[in-house]
Amino acid sequence: MIISNLFQAFGAPIILAVVDGRKEWVFGSDRFPIFADLIGEKWEGPVPGVTSKL
Repeated sequence: MIISNLFQAFGAPIILAVVDGRKEWVFGSDRFPIFADLIGEKWEGPVPGVTSKL
């Protein structure tokens, strides 16, 4: 079975966070800030401390 059909998720990665005993599904790499908030962490981007050269 295709995992997106199994969990009704349309994105990668698919992360299951258990927060206070309840399951929270997070899918898509653009959802890392939401995932961090769920687990009580601060999202600082993929490479903290590095600024863009653009």
